[in-house]
Amino acid sequence: MKHEYLIGDENMDQKNWNYNADVIIVGSGAAGYSAAITARSNGLEVLMIEKASLIGGTTGRSGGGFWIPNNRLQEEEGIVDSKDDAVRYMARLSFPQLYNPDDAHLGLPDREFELLSTYYDMGSKAIDFMEEQGALNIVPQFNWIGTLQVDYMDHLFENKDIRSYFLSPPEPL
Repeated sequence: MKHEYLIGDENMDQKNWNYNADVIIVGSGAAGYSAAITARSNGLEVLMIEKASLIGGTTGRSGGGFWIPNNRLQEEEGIVDSKDDAVRYMARLSFPQLYNPDDAHLGLPDREFELLSTYYDMGSKAIDFMEEQGALNIVPQFNWIGTLQVDYMDHLFENKDIRSYFLSPPEPL
């Protein structure tokens, strides 16, 4: 896999420069890198553009942690993260103004409900893919007292036991 870095390249100051790519990605945060890695894994040439002087975007500022339900680390620990529980929790946090625990779609429009459902179904698969590509080596995140960092809303009824690990690369971005 060929990598070409243009950061600080004297040609970047010129108004006319030429670069051919199959995919152009604007931003170098987690979403940008995920798109780039996926495109490269499919044999496509990628050009990533970042306006900041450092790569990483807001992901770099956050330390790179992310929340994925039903992930590999939970499975290895024997933790069952049911889809119903995870989607209820996500619906309550993401759409508190719409959330209705008695409604079949939890008070959400079809599109939003399906989005959360798909996140549950595909999130862990996406992380597994990134690990297979060598882009991530996920580890559980521990808090300052040495216990697993669960999440910010562990007191909510919809948050059953350990909802999900907060996963992060072994080193902050």
